[in-house]
Amino acid sequence: MRIPMTYDIERPSPCLVRLKASVPAAEAESVRTQVTREFAASAALPGFRRGKAPLALVVKRFAQEIRQETEERLLRRVWDEAVTTERLRVAGPLGVVEARWEDGGGFAFTGEFEVYPEVTLPPVSGFQPPEFAVEPSEEEVEAFLNGLAERQASWQGVEEGQAEDGMLVEAEVEGEFPQGGGDPFREELAVFRLGSGEVYPEIEEAVRGLGIGGEAVARREVAREGEEGTVPVQYKLKIKGLRRKVVPPVDDALATQMGVEGGLDGLREKAREVLRQAKKRERFKVFREALVKYLAGEQPLPLPDRLVEEETRKAAIRYAESLHRQGINVEELNWQELAPKLQASVVERLREELLLDQLANELGVNVGEEDVDAVVRREAQESGVPFAELKGNLAKSGGLERIRGILRRERAVAQVLEPLLGEG
Repeated sequence: MRIPMTYDIERPSPCLVRLKASVPAAEAESVRTQVTREFAASAALPGFRRGKAPLALVVKRFAQEIRQETEERLLRRVWDEAVTTERLRVAGPLGVVEARWEDGGGFAFTGEFEVYPEVTLPPVSGFQPPEFAVEPSEEEVEAFLNGLAERQASWQGVEEGQAEDGMLVEAEVEGEFPQGGGDPFREELAVFRLGSGEVYPEIEEAVRGLGIGGEAVARREVAREGEEGTVPVQYKLKIKGLRRKVVPPVDDALATQMGVEGGLDGLREKAREVLRQAKKRERFKVFREALVKYLAGEQPLPLPDRLVEEETRKAAIRYAESLHRQGINVEELNWQELAPKLQASVVERLREELLLDQLANELGVNVGEEDVDAVVRREAQESGVPFAELKGNLAKSGGLERIRGILRRERAVAQVLEPLLGEG
């Protein structure tokens, strides 16, 4: 219902709107009368059946509630009409600065609310993606094949020989604190790769050059528990086994082991295609980042302050929950140091979404219900939740619109980039 009114719009900042409005007495009284009748229809007062109490009694009994409901409806209707008429994209609730009933019966108020900024994009035709080669070099193919062979390596026991860097060492370890400060300890079989830093340098130095059955002693200083200074600890080491990593050669046999036909040539071509596809994915990512940067222009897009604060708060909660699931004590984190980083990430995401939303608007990109359902159905299958249940939960939380927004933005990006990607 349209309410005759007058209003003024002020823009103290690009994302803040100040609304000053006045509703004539006749219109304000019409809304008040409608609210009063609704209260009377449901009121249950002593001595009267529900909805049958005299109107004057209802007004007296619920005066404050009627006044409050009337004001809320007037605020909401005036705000909705101003937003629709001015084509504002609201980013936050209306905050009432002042509201009053005027002597003649009219209603006036001043309120503020945040809006998303107006986004003006440069012409898409002016976007030039950076150079990006998708054909892998021979060096990249060789590195890929060597890595493949490395992953097929086996560890073979060394019966004769000495421990050297790269070997897997199996050792019995006994430790003690000659001057006190700790309890003795023993490990039947400690396994570590020599030269990788998996154990203390003093232990690596002691076992280097030993064969199976060889013994050595390593010493180092450790901090006193709960006190200043250090105490010596002594490790007695006995080598129980040595293993050397054997990497298969890059040849026809490796191709057969990997289930690739055509021998080494076939394996090499398979490697080239895997690398080519990986480079195409990376190229799309690089082009996408370049497109967003081009659309953003030189001046950073302003953002609503309260929106940034709220989204940063949500990001912090999600981050804390993720760390908690990993068994990390979030109380020990330096949140003062993390907060600016989280906010910077939020600001980057919000600006990108605004730019790509406008791009989708200009390109006329639409996402149908079936497209959203396809995403929900896939998520339902992956999580083992019934489709209807997941869709219902997402509808309540705004998740369906978030999915629609993501799909719409990514389709807009693809529509711009696909002609630039070609077949190469």
